[in-house]
Amino acid sequence: SSVYPILRVTALVGIATTLVFLVFNWVILRSLEHHFAQQDAHELEAVTAALAQPLHQLASDIASDELKQHLANAVAGHHGMTYGVYDGSGNSIYATPGPDLSKLDSNKKLVNRITADDLIVWHEDQRSYRGVVVQLPADDSAASGYRIVAAMDIGFHLDFLAEFKRMLWWATGLVMCLALGVDPTSHPALKSESPESLH
Repeated sequence: SSVYPILRVTALVGIATTLVFLVFNWVILRSLEHHFAQQDAHELEAVTAALAQPLHQLASDIASDELKQHLANAVAGHHGMTYGVYDGSGNSIYATPGPDLSKLDSNKKLVNRITADDLIVWHEDQRSYRGVVVQLPADDSAASGYRIVAAMDIGFHLDFLAEFKRMLWWATGLVMCLALGVDPTSHPALKSESPESLH
């Protein structure tokens, strides 16, 4: 008679424990994703700032080939980074080898200051990228109309998140099995009603 209430309580505790663990997993994953996005935003901001400097200082004073050389040398120490500079008409002034940045450049989401929410994610040739398009201020006479497009390969971040997610699911499954797999006959109230106890 007291078996079913105990089983019901055990099931409810197991379900509640599993739900709490699932919410905890979701919070962790969202925090990690936001952390990676913030890291990428800082990295992309450093790259776009480095590219903007020669445009501010040199764009109106030097030949096109020399400007390209300055842009090629402007970014150092940032691995896995792809970038390009375009004029007001969308013509490419300089672009590194890599994914087709013109797709990103055609996006209308132009920013002046980069945040994690401004980043655009897309996939190309079985790779994943996160990038941004920066519009230089219109009141800057030296670099008016220039757009800087910068992107980075986020494959490592996605692989890490996928592996971490698999670990969390295994842990969730284990917790669920432990929470729902309690042997009811081990409960003192049930032991008193077991056939052995009736003899």
